[in-house]
Amino acid sequence: MSKYPAQIDNLVTLPLVTDNSTTVQGDTVNRLRNAIVAVEAELGIKPSGAYSTVRSRLDAMDLAISNLSISGVSGDVIGGLSTTKVMGFGGRPFSDQAPSVNQIIAWNGIAWVPSTNSSIIINVLPTSVLLPVDVQFLSGDGYTNSTSPSRVGARVIDLNLFPSQYTDGRNRTMKFIADLEVTNTATVGYVQLKDITHNAIIFNSTLSTNSLSSVELSAVITSGTTDGYIRDGYCDLTMYEAQIYLLGGGVNDQVICRNARIEFSYSSPILVSALVPLALPTDINIVTGVDVSGFTTPAGIGGRVLNMSNFPATLPDGRGRFVRFMADIEISAPGTDGYIQLWDTTHNILVTGTKFQFTNTIAAEVSVLLTVGASAGNIRNDVSTRYEVQLWKVSGSPADRAICNNARLQITYV
Repeated sequence: MSKYPAQIDNLVTLPLVTDNSTTVQGDTVNRLRNAIVAVEAELGIKPSGAYSTVRSRLDAMDLAISNLSISGVSGDVIGGLSTTKVMGFGGRPFSDQAPSVNQIIAWNGIAWVPSTNSSIIINVLPTSVLLPVDVQFLSGDGYTNSTSPSRVGARVIDLNLFPSQYTDGRNRTMKFIADLEVTNTATVGYVQLKDITHNAIIFNSTLSTNSLSSVELSAVITSGTTDGYIRDGYCDLTMYEAQIYLLGGGVNDQVICRNARIEFSYSSPILVSALVPLALPTDINIVTGVDVSGFTTPAGIGGRVLNMSNFPATLPDGRGRFVRFMADIEISAPGTDGYIQLWDTTHNILVTGTKFQFTNTIAAEVSVLLTVGASAGNIRNDVSTRYEVQLWKVSGSPADRAICNNARLQITYV
């Protein structure tokens, strides 16, 4: 029996017949008949259709398919089903120039062309701090011959502006650094950092030398929520001061500190998928170190030029710029009124909102958010401008003084 169309027949289902040898039986003829009927049933009636032969019909169908256009495709692709060609990418044409080994396809402004690139530049948002950020206590000379700690600079530090860790894996390091010397090698000079809000010396911050030339001393300090640490997670701002003293030697020997600061630095990001744009606060220091005034009219105690074009109004990630005037001040005795202000000496005008009156005998920080603009009294963004911190006092005795430990403009992005 024929296997067609399920299978092709073979010598068993359709055996060969030999003249004058094979007996003609009904089964021999019926097998052949069954195969013929199976072929007819598979092809149907008049399989050539409108064509002269089945071959002609199949040739016509093949030609039609080869000339068929791809339905719904246009733009970067042209041609038929068997002649499809990609002509461009994103609506921009590909060049017909043949590429060389290891070349890539790059856009030259006119077409996608084969190009040789030794490197690929990826532009991302700012993600790392290339240089450490200094929080300054003293820049200049502070000196004493006392065996009791003497203040050479003080200021508030808001540790919320310097997170201990970022989600991209960066970790903060804080280092207390001071440049110290003595006038007699028989003496030992000391410098340390004290939390005066909580009356505690910061752990690991006491440094010493007996060198006659200035040496830079440093130690890593840490943060925490108890005494002896730089306070983090604290609601109230904490005041810190740099102190110096000396032991040994005579009454005329001195210890001299020429610089004291905390350096904040961060490790490199390690989680690329979690990169965080990083912009730490920038201090525009005008006064760092203890400065006093007994004048009854405004007296300049420090000044500098500021070019605001170096600080854009917004960062690429959308955070906006804020400028704040900050000063750490006190008076030497009760009953004295101290004053401090920021003066625009280029345009001879008070920077709006920066005049403060104070009567506290313990160092405290005052601050105000400033307006940046081209108008009088603003932090000017239209021209480089010189600013001066002015300090004075009224009332009290002639010996009473207004004291400034630090005055600065702080620029942050939020």
